[in-house]
Amino acid sequence: MSNITRIGKINFANVWPVFYRFPAGPFASESIVYEMTPAQLNRAILNDEIDMGFISSYAYLQNEELFELIPNLSISAHGTVSSILLFHDCPLEQLYSGRIALADTSATSVHLLKILLEQYGAGSPQYVVSKPDLKLMFDECKAEGALLIGDDAIRASFQAPTRYVTDLGEWWHRVTGHSMTYAVWAVRKSYAERNREKLVDITEQLSQSLQLGLRQIETLIRQATLTIGGDEMFWRRYYRQLCYTFGVIEQQGLQAYHEALQVKS
Repeated sequence: MSNITRIGKINFANVWPVFYRFPAGPFASESIVYEMTPAQLNRAILNDEIDMGFISSYAYLQNEELFELIPNLSISAHGTVSSILLFHDCPLEQLYSGRIALADTSATSVHLLKILLEQYGAGSPQYVVSKPDLKLMFDECKAEGALLIGDDAIRASFQAPTRYVTDLGEWWHRVTGHSMTYAVWAVRKSYAERNREKLVDITEQLSQSLQLGLRQIETLIRQATLTIGGDEMFWRRYYRQLCYTFGVIEQQGLQAYHEALQVKS
């Protein structure tokens, strides 16, 4: 197993273009891909159970000394993201002192919501952690708001179960002017130091897979409508909203999020 590369894959549609043809070639037989939620992936890489993958920006910022980043690769959005959603039956302002259920699948978005509510809304809500199920979150948790991420949020938005849905990416951009980076591709330094040459090939494979995935986006759109729901128009818009680069704008957004986290702590 010492030569096997352990890769974490978020089990959401937002990563499909990156994994379109990754891993590939001989490296595919030298690697294992584990599908998990963002929160599970964060724990796995921190516990040295995987070597690399998209980890939550929050987990990266809290443990930067453990990781190297694959350059120019992230999951970001310059505003509306459509998969980081706060569902609520009352106006948003009433949640500032309300009870909010947080999906246990998330890290970055949980802290983003707390920043938006507490720093920009001057709120002090109660929080409860829950499985990502709206009925459970509202009924059993007695919550007035519920945060869902990824495909769970998208599915719930199709069902329109509440009067109000607030997109956290749009909210963050409106109050800060920044983009938001939700995840970065991190590699454990211990792995990187042992596998410098292989890491060059991995970086190139990721880039080529993403480019191919974006060129074949209509294939992914059809897959999403069949497996998650919605129509092709929604999914075209969804993938257009996502940004997979990690340039100056995305780095500035991540830095703004980092600074807000420091204020919160």
